[in-house]
Amino acid sequence: MVSRVNRTDDDSVAASSLLKTIVERPADYALFFDVDGTLIEIAMSPDAVEVPRDLPDGLRRLSHRYGDALALLSGRSIEWLDGRFENAVTPIGGLHGLERRDASGVLQRIGAPPMLEAARATIMAALDDMTGVLVEDKDLSIALHYRAAPEQRLPVKRLLTRLAEGSDGMLDVLPGKAVVELRTTGAHKGSALMAFMREEPFAGRLPVFFGDDRTDEDAFAAAREKGGVAVVIGRPAEEAGANLSLPNPASVRKFIALAGAENLEPVGAIA
Repeated sequence: MVSRVNRTDDDSVAASSLLKTIVERPADYALFFDVDGTLIEIAMSPDAVEVPRDLPDGLRRLSHRYGDALALLSGRSIEWLDGRFENAVTPIGGLHGLERRDASGVLQRIGAPPMLEAARATIMAALDDMTGVLVEDKDLSIALHYRAAPEQRLPVKRLLTRLAEGSDGMLDVLPGKAVVELRTTGAHKGSALMAFMREEPFAGRLPVFFGDDRTDEDAFAAAREKGGVAVVIGRPAEEAGANLSLPNPASVRKFIALAGAENLEPVGAIA
């Protein structure tokens, strides 16, 4: 059982030691990564994010070293992730687990409930009174981003909460960083992680999940339930229910570069 650690100097040493163990025992661990706020920096709008040029190849090398036991768990769609990450990763839980593609390429997707279409129409009509709010329609969910208009946080939350409450449990509300999402129920990142862990090449390994915000906490809990490790980015570990924290996406990319390489000596500097 891994002990909880914080960002004090002593705990930073403990975090580095744990990460070093994960790097040195690739046959024992399966790696899972959130994307926005974890692998890449969050931008003012969802389409403005940038994937570092060397990140797709870094993920390919890392996946190879861990026996292909590497998956992405994201609120983005699998189609979007394939395009931006140059098809670097096959196993993906997209749309917070509402769609999932296993390591052999088989895709499973939960169907949209009928009331989502009516909710979509209500949201589009309401946007006229929500200056600065950006809508991201993901088919099975609808995200409203208020990063450019923080005063709209409460109106956005009230609108989507009202729609979820009137859906007979078919829709729920998922808050993130300057975004609230109205999503189809039935799966989340934690259930996607658990599904992967029942399949090859993930089965029998310990999961390690890297994530950043509220939308990742189901996967943090799932990783710990399986005896693995939850790594939160940019937040205190205790606040997120994680084992340890890293400061930013650049530190995650540093882990990927080092863990995918042969020379493991610099690992202690990650945390």
